[in-house]
Amino acid sequence: MPSIRHVSGDDPDAMRFVSLLHDEMVIRYEDPRSTGPSPLHSRARWLLVLDDSGLPIGVGAVQPLIHTVASAEGDEGEIKRVYIATEARGDGASRVLMAALEDVAASEGWVRLRLETGLRQPEALALYSSSGWTSTTPYGEYKDAEESRSFAKDLRANL
Repeated sequence: MPSIRHVSGDDPDAMRFVSLLHDEMVIRYEDPRSTGPSPLHSRARWLLVLDDSGLPIGVGAVQPLIHTVASAEGDEGEIKRVYIATEARGDGASRVLMAALEDVAASEGWVRLRLETGLRQPEALALYSSSGWTSTTPYGEYKDAEESRSFAKDLRANL
């Protein structure tokens, strides 16, 4: 069973996976001009997912929602940089990581989470849809991108 380790945003393993995520998105979206992911909020909380032997196989972050949306007084968070190494996909690591990110968000007092993904990421779309996330109004830096999809999850439903 995969496990979780909290790390800083400059953790070498976390940064390695963010780089791999960026490289994969350049390929999937056929956009070599991409400059890489935008910086995260200073309050972002980073998690590594580890395999059964304790080796890092993925990363994810959760942060206060930065973009202006219909949010009440900072009670929303945002999932960012979710990535599982290709060789580790299909073993439930992404579900463990998402549950841990949701737990961190709840501990921060956020009652709702948002995330953005794209049509060329069918695994992500399937994961979020099957994990209680619902399609929502586009937001953020990709809100006008035709292939972008936004999801939200109310964390109060789990209380």
